[in-house]
Amino acid sequence: MFYAVGMAKATNIKNVFFDSDDEKPIKKNPETKKPTEEPWKLAVTKYTILSKFQIEQLEMEFIKRRLKFSKNNIKAVSKDLKIPFKRAYNYFNNKLKATDNKILKRTQEGIKELEKINLKLEKVWVSYLETWNQSEDKLYGNDVSSQIINNKLD
Repeated sequence: MFYAVGMAKATNIKNVFFDSDDEKPIKKNPETKKPTEEPWKLAVTKYTILSKFQIEQLEMEFIKRRLKFSKNNIKAVSKDLKIPFKRAYNYFNNKLKATDNKILKRTQEGIKELEKINLKLEKVWVSYLETWNQSEDKLYGNDVSSQIINNKLD
């Protein structure tokens, strides 16, 4: 420890150079006798998002090892990379939810398109049957075409 020379009271040099007038004494919780944390410190400790570098590391490890996204695999990889398990688990959980939503949306769009195609096919089929009936009526008359249709239905 370094002490300032020429001061009546022995003081740490660090305090002499870096001390400021607006510094406040540390508040302690009377029950626990521990310093109370400020809100911004609590927010930092509750930060639950992974950095880009951590995300790249996680994804590269899963690709290198060819692992499935299971809870045990996430736990093992996060332990190896020294990344908090809950953060890694939440990242993969949110990622899988997003892909599930995309897949669901695309399948719904595909189903709608197939329904449109089905309606168009039904219209074409109905118009084909009408033209076939009209051509049969011209060739054989009304009685014959109705008999042919009735025989095919039986």
